[in-house]
Amino acid sequence: MNTLARAGQDAADFLRQRPTLVLVPAAIAVGALLVMPVPEVAILAVLAAVPVALVEIAILRDLFLGVALYLVFEYLQPGQRISGLSAIRPTFLVATALGGAWILNVARHRVPVVINWQVKSYLILGILGSLSAFNAISVGRAGLTLFALAKTLLVFWIMFSVITNLERLQRLVWLYVIIHFTLAAAGLALFATTGQRRFGDVGSGFIGDENDSAMALLIMIPYSYFLLQKARRPLVRVFLIGGMIMSSFTVLYSFSRGAFVGFTAMVIYLWWRSAHKFRSGLLLAAAVLAIFAVMPPAYWQRIQSVKEYSTEGSAQGRLDAWKGGFKMMRDSPLLGCGIGNFSRAYGTQYNTINTRWTAAHSMYIEFIGQLGVPGILFILATIVLTLRTFRRTRQISRRYRGQEFRSLETIMLGAECGFVSYLVATFFLSSMTYPHLWHFGAMSGFGLQIVKRLRQQVGSPLPTG
Repeated sequence: MNTLARAGQDAADFLRQRPTLVLVPAAIAVGALLVMPVPEVAILAVLAAVPVALVEIAILRDLFLGVALYLVFEYLQPGQRISGLSAIRPTFLVATALGGAWILNVARHRVPVVINWQVKSYLILGILGSLSAFNAISVGRAGLTLFALAKTLLVFWIMFSVITNLERLQRLVWLYVIIHFTLAAAGLALFATTGQRRFGDVGSGFIGDENDSAMALLIMIPYSYFLLQKARRPLVRVFLIGGMIMSSFTVLYSFSRGAFVGFTAMVIYLWWRSAHKFRSGLLLAAAVLAIFAVMPPAYWQRIQSVKEYSTEGSAQGRLDAWKGGFKMMRDSPLLGCGIGNFSRAYGTQYNTINTRWTAAHSMYIEFIGQLGVPGILFILATIVLTLRTFRRTRQISRRYRGQEFRSLETIMLGAECGFVSYLVATFFLSSMTYPHLWHFGAMSGFGLQIVKRLRQQVGSPLPTG
């Protein structure tokens, strides 16, 4: 609220100092609205101009506010639930305001421009996607995909200028946890009130169906698990434990077999990275058995249907899509079928069963089919570099004393475990254009950036041996 109040004061000062720059265009705009027919979109734009300007000024003062607003709108999608908000596309407006504020802050030398391997990888992906568009069946579809991807990657690039200390990284992690616990509560409430196993109504876009929602929740549980080990306040511990249980139930009640595999990998990796393996193993085993014990018989029938992949329709469709992805790479090894064009290319050229359109059902197949050999090399290199960066950050943290290093190591453990869970689950789920992959790349970059600054502040490391 203080930031918004200061933004309002700045706006008032701006109007007093330069009234003609604002009043003259405003008078022309209002006059045009009064004397000529204009589309509804133009009226909405004029009505939204003042609050958008205030938000812009607020973000200009504190870029983290812009990042937080973007994540809230991107994940919770209030614009899809409130008709008045959906008309002005709040997520796009916030992203635009954040980008403009970042450029102004960079021009004033108030924030740095970070060029690390993550940012370079964003640019490489943009180049690969642009080149693949020349081979796309639908160039328009490729353009829309590139535009959506560019928005996501720009926001994560901006975040490298914002998340420059441990305090802000902790605030970011807690924001992610709260957002996903909110999604978990909505999903569990939907199941409890309707008795349906799916919860696609939880969100839209990249969390628009039960598979996507389950994956989004799954990869955030490890953050809570490792935060719990450092939490001291009883209410915080209750919040984290309750959120993890709620998220686990919501993931499993999605009946997503890919999410089940990712959930299993997550539990194993949590145990492996735990400091006290015997005690942690007992607690994790007890929690998992308790959760599994209350799952309905229909859930286990769904999971066991994997054994019948040779005849089960969903499995056959997935396998055929995977074969189609490899054929796309074989037919065009350098460009693929074009970014954003997998479903269309498969439906028109590569399906061998009655299904006309289908998703790739695997992030890796998306890269292979849509970008060819450069795509699979890109994703493999990104995975290796991200894991190495997590490992490097934790290695440096362990060499120094202090609560800040322990807190940073805890966050990196949560992010690394979430990343491994994501890599397993996304083997069966499409997610190439979702923000999850870029989130983990950014988290590794934040950690390394922050641990280097902390190292400069404390001086000599601990003696070895």
